[in-house]
Amino acid sequence: MAIVTFDGSVVLPDFNSNGTAVVSAPFPFTGQLESETTFEVGAAVRFGVVNCSSATTADEAWRVTGATYQFVKKSAATQENAANCTLSRW
Repeated sequence: MAIVTFDGSVVLPDFNSNGTAVVSAPFPFTGQLESETTFEVGAAVRFGVVNCSSATTADEAWRVTGATYQFVKKSAATQENAANCTLSRW
């Protein structure tokens, strides 16, 4: 069994001519995981980057069409970025 939390936020860009956008942002992941064999509970703290794909709708709003969460190795820089929810766009 697992109890987990993803935290963070993204800001979608202004509408563009092709009607799509991809936004990337760091996230912290925390929770508890229980072993199915030993029933021991352990804390889980990880960090990563989420890539959100979006497309415009007929009524000119963004609709998230997909999200990919990629966990990264723990480092001081990754933790600082996740804590500050630093955003980057491309």
